[in-house]
Formats: sequence, C-alpha cells, structure tokens
Amino acid sequence: MSSVGQAVGYIGGAIIGAFFGYPMLGAAIGGMIGGALDPPKGPKIEGPRLNDLSVQTSTYGAQIPVIKGSVATFGNIFWVENNALKETKKTEEQGGKGGGGSAEYTTYSYSATFALGLCLGPIDSVRRIWCSGKLIYDSGDGTIGGTLANGITTSSIWPGSDHIYAFPEAAAGGAIRIYTGTSTQEPDPRMQAALGVANTPAYRGLAYIVFEDFQLADFGNSLMGAQFKVEVVETASTTQYSIQTRVQNGLYPNFSDEYGDYGFSTAGPYNPRIADGMMQFDKERTSYHVSLDGRLVARGIAPGIAPGSTGDPGEKFYVGTTSGGHAVYYNTTGPGCCGYLVVGGNTTFAGKFSPDWELQGACVGADGNLYIHQFDGVDSTLNKYDGNDLSLIWSHANDLPYNTTNIAYPYFPGTTAASAVNEGSLYWFLTVAGEEISFTVYSIADDGALTLLHEFTSEGGSGWNGHTVCPAAIGGICAISHNMGGFYVFDSTPVVTAETVPLSEIVSALCLESGLLEATDIDVTALTQEVRGYRITATAAIRAALEPLQACWPFDAIQHGYKIKFVPRGGSSGATVSSDDLGAAAPGDKEVIRLSLAREMDTQLPRRIETTFIDWNREYDTGTGPGAERLNTDAVNIRQIELPVVLTADEAAGIEQTLLYLYWMERADLAFTLPPSFLQLEPADIITVNTTDATHIVRLTRVQYLQDGRLECSAKYNHSPIYTPAAVGEDGAVTGQTLVYRGPTVLALLDVPCLSSTLMDKPGLLTAATGLYSGWQGAALLRSDDSGESYKNVETFAAPGSVIGYATAAIGTGVTHIVDFSSRLNVRLLYGTLASVTELQMYNGANHFAYGAHGRWEIIAAMTVTEESDDTYTLQNLMRGRFGTERYMTTHGTTDQIILLDQGLLRFVGMDVASVNLSRLWRAVTRGAQIDSATDVALAYSGVNLTPLSPVGLNGYCNVASFDWLITWTRRTRLVIEPFSGVAAPLAESSESYDVEIYSDSTYGTLKRTLTGLTSASATYTSAQQTTDFGAVQKFLYVKVYQLSATVGRGYPAAAVVGPTHLINLKSLIHFDEGGYEYLPYRKLALHCDGTNGSTTFTDVHGKTVTAGGNAQISTAQYPALTGKTSSGYLDGSGDYLSIPDSADWDFGTGDFAIRMRVRFSSHTTVQCLVSNYLNSTTGFSLQWRSETNTLRFGCAGDPAHLDVSWTPTDNIWYVIEVVRIGTSLFARVDGSQIGSPVTNSTNITGSTNPLLIGSLFAGSYIQPFHGYVSEVEVVKGTAINTSDYTPSPIPFADSALAITDKVGNAVTVTGTAAVVSNASSFGGYCLQANQASGYVSIPVIDLTADRWTIDLWITPDAMPSSGNQSGVFRYGTGDSGLGGLSVVIRSTGSARCYFGALVSPIETSVALFAAGVRSHLFIMRDGPRFYIGAAGTVGENKLVSDTAFVGNKGFDIGYALAASLDPKALKIDEWRVFSGEASYPTSGNYLPPTFPFPDP
Repeated sequence: MSSVGQAVGYIGGAIIGAFFGYPMLGAAIGGMIGGALDPPKGPKIEGPRLNDLSVQTSTYGAQIPVIKGSVATFGNIFWVENNALKETKKTEEQGGKGGGGSAEYTTYSYSATFALGLCLGPIDSVRRIWCSGKLIYDSGDGTIGGTLANGITTSSIWPGSDHIYAFPEAAAGGAIRIYTGTSTQEPDPRMQAALGVANTPAYRGLAYIVFEDFQLADFGNSLMGAQFKVEVVETASTTQYSIQTRVQNGLYPNFSDEYGDYGFSTAGPYNPRIADGMMQFDKERTSYHVSLDGRLVARGIAPGIAPGSTGDPGEKFYVGTTSGGHAVYYNTTGPGCCGYLVVGGNTTFAGKFSPDWELQGACVGADGNLYIHQFDGVDSTLNKYDGNDLSLIWSHANDLPYNTTNIAYPYFPGTTAASAVNEGSLYWFLTVAGEEISFTVYSIADDGALTLLHEFTSEGGSGWNGHTVCPAAIGGICAISHNMGGFYVFDSTPVVTAETVPLSEIVSALCLESGLLEATDIDVTALTQEVRGYRITATAAIRAALEPLQACWPFDAIQHGYKIKFVPRGGSSGATVSSDDLGAAAPGDKEVIRLSLAREMDTQLPRRIETTFIDWNREYDTGTGPGAERLNTDAVNIRQIELPVVLTADEAAGIEQTLLYLYWMERADLAFTLPPSFLQLEPADIITVNTTDATHIVRLTRVQYLQDGRLECSAKYNHSPIYTPAAVGEDGAVTGQTLVYRGPTVLALLDVPCLSSTLMDKPGLLTAATGLYSGWQGAALLRSDDSGESYKNVETFAAPGSVIGYATAAIGTGVTHIVDFSSRLNVRLLYGTLASVTELQMYNGANHFAYGAHGRWEIIAAMTVTEESDDTYTLQNLMRGRFGTERYMTTHGTTDQIILLDQGLLRFVGMDVASVNLSRLWRAVTRGAQIDSATDVALAYSGVNLTPLSPVGLNGYCNVASFDWLITWTRRTRLVIEPFSGVAAPLAESSESYDVEIYSDSTYGTLKRTLTGLTSASATYTSAQQTTDFGAVQKFLYVKVYQLSATVGRGYPAAAVVGPTHLINLKSLIHFDEGGYEYLPYRKLALHCDGTNGSTTFTDVHGKTVTAGGNAQISTAQYPALTGKTSSGYLDGSGDYLSIPDSADWDFGTGDFAIRMRVRFSSHTTVQCLVSNYLNSTTGFSLQWRSETNTLRFGCAGDPAHLDVSWTPTDNIWYVIEVVRIGTSLFARVDGSQIGSPVTNSTNITGSTNPLLIGSLFAGSYIQPFHGYVSEVEVVKGTAINTSDYTPSPIPFADSALAITDKVGNAVTVTGTAAVVSNASSFGGYCLQANQASGYVSIPVIDLTADRWTIDLWITPDAMPSSGNQSGVFRYGTGDSGLGGLSVVIRSTGSARCYFGALVSPIETSVALFAAGVRSHLFIMRDGPRFYIGAAGTVGENKLVSDTAFVGNKGFDIGYALAASLDPKALKIDEWRVFSGEASYPTSGNYLPPTFPFPDP
C-alpha cells in the first residue's frame, strides 16, 4: 500500500514530439493527516481551464488533453504531408452564354493531408467532426442520409477495430482515418508512404485523425481557416443492423404482372449496382434508378445488356459487368434451371450448375471484382476474380449454403436467393421464403475467409412480399429490389451514442493515474452522480483536477483510516452535540471557550457568481450561465468561474446558485472542543450542535485528535437544500446541426421548343436540376466539348432547384384545340410542391411542364392540381401538345419525367450554332463535391427551339377539270405569342420557305416527288406530275410539308392524306341492319305490283302464277312513297281482281300467319274485299272493309268470332293494312299500329279449293270488288312479320334476305346460324345473332399496325356463362387466347376481358357491366404502346403491350373467341366499327358511349 499522506504528482501528459508512451499522470493528493482535500472557499478553481486548447493549434510541445465522457476538442495538427498544401490548377472558359465570346480563367485550389491529435487514448469513438462550425461527420446519425454522408467503410467498424475509415461527403473526395489510441494501433499508411515505414510511429496511446486530401476551397485555401472540432467519446454504446428503408411494393412496375412473370418461374430484377446515391437495376431492357431512401428517380433504357441476349434466360439472369467491362450472365440450358455462367463471353469460366453442381452463384461487387460461389462435392468455396483481367485473387472454402437440385436456380440476382459484396469487406447472402427475407452478413478477410457477423430474418407478414431478390451492397448497406415492385435497404453501420460516465469513475481514474495510489487506497462509492464530459487540458495537481468537479457536484475528500474517502455534500446530520459537551477541557485546565464563531465581512464576499462551461446543447461551444446574485448586501464582487465540464444551461444555473449560497453560508468559521465520547467523528460529517441560545447544523472541516482523547474541531454551517437547487437557465442560440447528405444532382437537359421569345430565340437549351436528397445545396453544370478532356462551367443552380418528378402512369393522346378535361396525369415529385392556377394564368404560361424524355418532350399545362394522400399530385384540365409538341402525345410511358417549366428555376445555356447535332458531355456537380463525383450525360443539342413547327390545316383540292391538286396549309410560329390576341403569327425565320413531299401510300416509305422552292403556304401537284409518278391521276395524296429554317434546315413535318381521309382510316363498319326479314322463309306470296303502265303482268317473287281478272292492270298514276317505287296495281271496282291458284300455302291451320298490303281507296262507300280464300260458309277466310259498320273485318268461315275493328279510311291515302294471328290472338294493324282490340281465334283455316283473290271474294261469282290501288302484298304462313307495333319501312320489301354488308367494302363471311335479327333495343331495330358454338361472321385481314386505333361495338348477352367461365365476343387473329392478336370474352362476373395470349396478362373491365338481356357498349383501344378496355361508360384496365405480343395484320371473327374456361352463350352484336388513326375514348375514368348509329362513310 502506498503512503496516502505522501503521494504527490501532477496531472498532464507527455509532450508531442518528445514522448508518446503511456503518460505519467501525477497528482498531488498531499495534505496533513486528518485533513480533507477540500477546495478553498468558493471553491477556488485553479485546475483545468475552460479555454485551454479552445482553438485548433499546430504547436510543438502542446498539451495532450485527457477526455472523460464525451467532450469536443480542437486538437493539434502535428503532421502535414510534405509540409505543404497540394495545389491544383484549373483553367476554364467562362462567359459566352448564348454563343458569344468567352475568356479563359485559371484558378487555383488547395487540399491538404494532415494528422490532427485529439487526446490521450484509448477512446471508444469519435462521434462528430465539425470544420469551421460546419458538421461534416456524425456517426451518431442512424438515418440512411447520415450513413451516406459519413461514407463509413465497413472494414474498420467491427468490435476490436482500432481505427475507422470513412469518406465523408463533406470532405469532397477526401477521406478520414480515425485512430482510437489503443496500445496496438498500427501506423497510418499515408504517413508511412510519405515518411517511410521505418520513420513512422504508431502513436499508440494517442487518439488522432488523418485527413486525406481535404479540400480547403471553402476555408480560404488554408489550414488556418479549417478549424476542426472533434467530439471524442471515451465511453460509447453502439447499435447496428437495421432496416433503413422499407417500400413493400408499388415503387416500380410489378414485373410479375406487367410482363407476365408468375411467381418463381422467371427472373426478377437483375444487373444490380449502387451509384450516384441510387440503387440501379434492370428488367425487360429497362433501367430503374431508386434513391436509397426509397423513391423512384428515373426509368430509362437499360445499359450493358448481356451480349447475344434477346429476352431469353440469358437476359433474365444478367449478373452485372465487372470493372474491366466483362459481362456476366447465366444461360439456362435445361432441364429445369440448369445452365452455365458466361463471363466475358467465356462459357466454361465457372463450370456448370448441373450435373456436377460446381456453379452455385455469382455477383459483381462494388469494387468491380467478380465473386463466384462454387461447390466441389464437399466444400463450398468463394472465389474472387480481378474485375479487369479476371485473374484469380483468392479462393477460400467457407460455410455457405449450396444447392443440388435443378428445381431452383443458382444464387443470382433475380432468383429466390442471391449474394452481394461491397468494396470487398462484406459478403451478404439473402434468401426469400414466403413473406420472409433472411440475410446473413459476413466479413471478408484478406485471404477470403468469411466470419459470420450477423443473421437477420424479417418477421412473417412484416410487409415483404417479393418472390425474387436483386441485391447490391456498398459500404455497410445492402439495397434490395424484388419482383413485386418493393425496395429495402439494410444497414450494418454502427450508430454511436455517447454515454455518461459515473463521477466516481472519473475521480478514481484521476487519483490512480498518479501511479502512486492503488484502487484499495481510495473509496469513491458514495459518489453517484453522472458526468456527460470533462476535459483536462493542462498540467495540474490532482486537487486542481478535482476542483471543477467539486464545483459542479460538491464533495469532500477525507482520510478514512488508511484510505482517501470521497464524500458528497448535502447529507443530513448524523450526531448531536449538547451544550454540556462543548468546551471539553483537559484535567487541570481552566474553563475554555465552549463555541467560537468568526465570520468574513460582506465586502469580502461575492455579490454575484457567473460561470462559463462546455454547453451540451450547443455542440460543446462555451456556454454562459445566467448568474446567481445576492441583492440585499453591500458586497460588490463578481466571481467568475470557468468549468471545463459538459453541462446544460439548467445545470449551470443550479451550480451558480449552489456556489453563491456556499460562499455566504460558509463565511462563518466555527470552532469547538469535544470530549472523547465523539471519537467516531471525522471530517465531512454533518452534526447538530446545541448551545444554550441556538442550534447549529454544521459540516466538520477539520478534526484534530488530541493525546488525551479530546477532539478539536473546525466546522462550517451546512444547509442540505442548497445542494438541490431549483434554478433554471436559458439556453443560448441552439447551434445543434444535423448531418445532411447532399447527394448527387438530378439533371434534366431540355431540348424543347422556344418557350420565351426573348430568352430562347437563339441556339441553346433549357436545363433543370434538383437534388436527389433533401440535403442538396445546389450544383454547377459543366460541359465538355472535347470528349471529356476538359470541362467548363456553364451554369449554376441554387437550392432547392427545379421541380422535377415522374409520371406514375402514362396518358394517351388528348385534344389540343381546347382544354382536355378528360385526361388525368398523376406525378410524384422528388422535391417541391405544385398548386392549381386559374385558366388565365395557365394561358399566360403558369403550370407548364415538360413531360416525356429527351427526343420526345411534350409540353403540357395543368389548370387543376390535386395533392393526393400518397403525396403524389394529379394534374387535370390540361392543355396538350403545346408549342408544337402534339406529335409526342402517343409516346409516353410509365415514369416519364415531368419538369415544371418555371423560368425562375430553369437555366438557359447558350450553344454555338455549329454545335447543333453534335454530342456533348454534361455533368451536374453538387455544390461542395468534386467534379469526378458526377457522371457524364451525353446529349446532342438538336436545335428544337430553332426548328419550325409543323404546319397545320394540311388539305387539298383536286380540280375536276384539270385533275391538278392544290395543296394548302397554315404556317405556325415557333415563337411565343399572346393567345387570342388576334395578332398574326410572326414568321420567326429569315424568309418563308417550304418543301412538300408526295408519298406512295400511308406508310410514307416510298417518296414519289419533292416540291421545292415554295415561298407561300400552297403547292400545285399537276396531273402530268401525277401521271409521271403514279401512272395515273390520284384520288388521294399522301403528303408531308416542312417549313424551312436557314439555321437548322427542315422543320417538323405535317403529314396528312389529302382527300377523303375518313374512307382511309375507317377499316370496318357493320350496322347489322339488314334485318326485318326473319319471316322471309315463311313468306308464300310477295307482289310488288311493279311494271309499265297498263301492263296486266303481275309477278310473284316466289314464282306463283298471278292472273289479272277483269281490267286489273299496272298503273303509274299512283304508287306508295317508297324508295325506287314508280307504279302499283289498279282495280277499278267493277270486277277487277288478281287471282293466284289454290295452294296449301293458304291453309294456315291453327298456326300463326300474317297478311300485309299497301292500299289506296278511291272510294269506300261499299263493302270491299281486300284478300280472300273463301269457299263456303265453313271453309276459307276473307279480309274486308265493311262500309255499313265502318270496320275492318277478318272472317274465318265457320267461326262466328270475327275480327271486327272500327276504322274508317280516307280516300286517296296510302295505308299499310296488316292482319296477324300470333298464338290465339288475332288483331289488325294500320300503318304499323294496332287498331282495336284483338280477339281470341284458334280456327283451323284449311280446306278451301278456291284461288287466293286480291280485290274480290268468290261466292259463285266475284263479289265485293275493291276500288283503288294495291302494292307490296305479302302473305306469310307459320310466323308473324312483326310481333309488335313498328314503323313501316321507307323501302319496298326485300325479295330475299339481304347479305350482311361492311360499309368499308370488306367481305363478310357468315358461318353457321349467324343471322341478322330484329331487336328493339338495337339501333335500327336489328342486330347480329351469334353464338360461338353455332354461328358467327368473319372479315378478312385489317391493318392495325398504327399505334392508335379503336374497336367498338354493342353487345347484348342472351345468357351469361356459368360461374367461373366465359363466352366469346370477338377475336383478332386465330391464336390461342389471342396470341399475336387479341381475344375478347364476357365473364360470368359481368366483366369483359381481352386476352393477348400468354405473353401479356389480360386487361379487364369492371364487373357487373354485362348481364343477360342488357345492351352495353364495349371498346378495345390502342393509344401509343398501351391497350385499353372500356364498357358501359367506364374505362377499365390498360396494359403495355409490345409489338411482339400484338401483330396488327389479322382478320376478325365476330361472335367467336378462344380462351380458357369457355361456356359459349348466344349474344347479340350491334354497330361494329374498326377505326385506325384515332384513339376515340379516354384512357381513364368515365366516357360517354355513342347515342346514335356509327355514321356511314
């Protein structure tokens, strides 16, 4: 045991440059035996000072601070590489925007590599680093942004590591290595490279940081301007392994749905990589870019597709491309999932998956190297190959899973299990099963040995629902996309949290660091307070080192036996001394003073206490307490105390209050002598002393044990509540910062039309930029005109930048001449907001957007903007195809870009005219980043803003005399003019000039002639030129017109068919109105009564002999007003009639029949017989006009139940008279409407042997003659002509059933029982009756290769298919389930579905739109690359369908379709139309079905 009474030493440490071993931290704990290490009154602070090392130094011999807890230190720079800054010279062109002149400027920037000493080690961590007040590193930030901004690599963050290696974004391309001051840390490699291995110490015991290539441009290009403050954490806790980002699905297209991939059978996303702050992966030759916080940023053409792949499995399992450009993909050969890996074209590089199972999986790491997992039948081996030359770097057997069955694929991106490697230090292995994803993380040793670090399994049902995984790793994170549109980011980076340190530990450590005391010499168990941080920066005695702590948490140090005991203030009284015990005297002594009291004067005491401290809430900056002041005193002194302790403002206020009370309370010194009975008392004890006139509660400050056992005591007053103050401080201006990840810049180069006549009427393009992450602070736009050899700064962007986003779904074409109220575009923004504007504001340029991608920007405007609950915006009430961009309305796809054209947020970059159509490299470099941090974007400015717009109103007129065509058009201007101003559009070109091209057909593939030298908006194409070009004059012309520019040449073409274009675009039109003739097979007599005037020849359509009796003859004097009608039959009322021989056709029996004729009475004053087959009173029938009763009578001989209905004709008026029996109901109609009431009649009309007479009745003689005209006489047996009232046809009856006619001229073939039938609900009263099982109609090949067309029709199902089944409607092509074309069915649920074969999943309408007996409209439409279905006024689903899945050169079967689960049912089809060149209906929402028949061409 050491001698407590003699232990001396000093606090401090070694001198930099002289000694870097374990320091001699001495401490003077001296004092007389029985004394207390009590600070002088106040206390007097003479130990570590708050301002010691409060600025960064570079001093030989500087003090090395000791850190307890967590404190910031400024450090000391003790090494600079080459003792100099690194100079970078940059020469660039500036100015010259808009194509003007430019000047060359040379600038110099500086960087430094240096070492910054922090404190004595070891420490647990460095949490934060500031440079000149700006936070540049924060390992306590557990967000994905913090992880990215810190740039921590994972080779150095695992337990037991003595350094951390990171690339903070704020270091602008530089790196930091943090050494924690362990006794085993190794020398820094950069210092070794500069000083030599033998000359570089490891600085063990010193915590320090090496900054590599730290850019000084923002700090005055000097280290003096770069003041570093570092938060040192002596004791830290860390958390690790978290899910930073979780997007369950819907972030990008569901590949299982979009492309027909079902479940595990096909690959998910592939070719994973992380770059520019985004995970990038591909699918179906499309590249998706997703920010690591889970936002889809862009979608484009996938780069680097594996050579030779054409959509086969080689593409599905595209692993990636190594740093040397070697494509790596898996080629399946079967059976099952068997195949081999192709590496740089080598098919035998890694063996086969089957039959020896040698190949198990592969991935390309973030380091660009290739990692292949193999199995030799015993061991799983991981091999690493150099990404450049593919040489083997190492091979090591590891405990990795392996697969020996061909029902599952090897471990590749896009399968149910895959791996990923970061920069070479971490190996991730992931598997998916059901709703769980499991991942295992290994560290990779230099020889390839894997060490398990962590295993993680998501909880079932936690949101994971992908079937296949596609992982990529960088640093400590692993990002994963899956085939159902989901995205996850796992993070293994430790998050550092500063822990408080017990006061007892600090006091104990300070005492023991002298080396003269042992742990058994001290007792700190009574000190229970917690300390955030304490910084000792100067050499001092132990007493001085303890004094700041005593000021904050008052305690006393006493000798207790053979130990030094530390006792906290604020205890309660432990003993009571009575008045009789005071003044104990030795035997023989005179009476002594019982209690002496001395006190200082007020003027000797402080009126006010003020403290400064290290402020916890202000990033360890110096804080100032509010001060504690005594008001009722003559004292004027102000005592200022510096505390190098980490406190809050409230804690500092409480300390000030406690210290002020202590000064005034302990102004009094008490002395007294106690008898030996109080021998147990020792310094720091609280006792109660009673005198005859008062009670004193005091704290013993000194106890002298006399030889006779008495105790001479010194004491000060004690009041426990002052040690628990209630004072509240005021926090200063909070300087706490959050580390923000600036991230890459999202750049949009807009080669768009002229949007501003003053700004853009010159060579150049618009540019837009914003940040991918919220910490983005602006960017510089650079351009290289020499293929990347040099760059010049052409523009800058300030935060927050432009409003850039993407469309969540594509919209098709829309109207351009008025506001499009039907289309709706949903968009998601990277950052920023949108709002609605008024119509006038929209017309004046507000809320205009560039929508699409390079080469196909459509300019749109939106009046109404709605913010949705999912943080997207819906744009509606649109202006489409603005500034001549209507040609791109059909080119949109999902995730097209959308950019707000706010000129205050955009930048116009001028270009030279000579640079038009020349590719240039562009880089958008985030502010504060190095130029190499950004990637090149290659773009050739094509001069869109200078290109004349396509003319409009392209039309033509053919002179019928000369057959010359006059082609005319209207010029547009590319400049911006005020809408509705009435001002003529400016020419905008140096002169007016046009070219006109004449083509052979609608493909515009064969050019026949170009008309040039045109200086006005018209051209003549002569008949002679037509004959030369085509061999004959033309009914139609296929024309293109270009306006010419002297700068860029031809403008955009206007293309049109000059002539009756509706005849060209209409591909098929069938009304199915050839109806009303279902009765024709039952008709027995049909007389038109047509012929020449005076002729006695009457012809029956069905061939029966007709004899004209009396003077019956053909007359042209009167005839019904029917199309083509010019005559009728005339009977003069004096014995004229028409006779048709007796036939069984007149024996109606008891069945249905109908007699219909058109008649015109010349006189109706007598009974007149219209039709008869009368034999006698019991046999035959007659139809008469009865003048005596003014009735129309149909009598059945032998049946008294005559039909006798009131009706009086008017002479010289044509009537349609009809008598009908349906069942047992006998009734009459006049002009299609029933008259009177029917009678019940079931008479068996048969047996007459007389002829059928028209205009008379034979009863032994010809009686009841008719006087007037007759026409269109029909007798039908076995059915009725019409089952209900009707409007008489304006044309004569048909001689036979009419053929179904396609108004376009396509041949219509009838198969089976398909026929036109009457249907009251159909247009015109007729429709097609079809049934897949028995009859349908067909039309030949119709060209649907255009990217816009519409098929629509009306459907009335007679019955619905049974549950779970479907019935055919029509098909295009004969492929199975629409393969290569389409197949449309009605489902039992009441929906319609359109199949495209197995290549693409079908599209469907809503359910319950179709029902038996209900007539509904249906359309199938193509608008650009997407196909749409709609019915009954509601637009249903849509789908992206490739030209491979749909080939537009097939014929139609109407009423027939093939699909699975068929239950064919009869249905009626009405108004069939196929129209090319137009998508006639909206692409979403509701639509208005046609309310009239489709018009004829």
